Amino acid sequence: MKLDAESIQAYADGELTETEVEAAAGAIANDPHAAAELEWATMTKSLLKSKVTSEFDPALWAKCRDRLDAIDKTKTTEAFVGKYAWALCLVFLAGILSAAFLNRAGAGRPLSTDHMASLFNGLTPFSFTGSQDAIDNMRSKVGMVPSQLPNVARCVAAATGSIDGRRVGRFILDDGRGFVTLFVIEGTNGVEGLSEADQSYQCGNINDAAAVSWKQSGYLCLLVGPRNIAELKNLGNVIQSQ
Repeated sequence: MKLDAESIQAYADGELTETEVEAAAGAIANDPHAAAELEWATMTKSLLKSKVTSEFDPALWAKCRDRLDAIDKTKTTEAFVGKYAWALCLVFLAGILSAAFLNRAGAGRPLSTDHMASLFNGLTPFSFTGSQDAIDNMRSKVGMVPSQLPNVARCVAAATGSIDGRRVGRFILDDGRGFVTLFVIEGTNGVEGLSEADQSYQCGNINDAAAVSWKQSGYLCLLVGPRNIAELKNLGNVIQSQ
């Protein structure tokens, strides 16, 4: 039996079976070349074992362990999401519906001072040819608006928009003494800062200007301008009687 270099290396490394070891030992004993190969393999193995040392780096091992833990957590998370994705979707949907419900439930609350800034600056103007055209255009965008604007005041500008999902319209009226602003606001009960003066009006000041408001067909009408409260209430009476 003649051994090749691979078999001699396996014999030196102890990788042969008991039967193969006996056969290899006999072959090596009768083959000087094979005996020299075995001696070389054994010396090389001993040299490597004596010169190569294993080192343990705690910091490197800690990094490896953290990385393995992160991979394991990622797989756990993916498995959880895959298994319960339908339930998570239901929870997410429930959150959206709850937010919508709370938003609608809060629609009747009074407008805050923060809302007032949007009333004056956050609406979109539109063009019109006259007061009645402004009313018709506003009605198509907002819903309820006065059937007519007072004859004593000319509409010079109009705009529409929304606040927290509530439709809003704005008329700027010129009565010859200056400008008065009429707001029509959907689904709100009042404006913070205005107090109830009588059964018909809430009165007070907004941005240092006098203001009166009244409810009409589910909307809040709000008049603001450089007038006294009595003058604004009279103009409000005219608007409601048109």
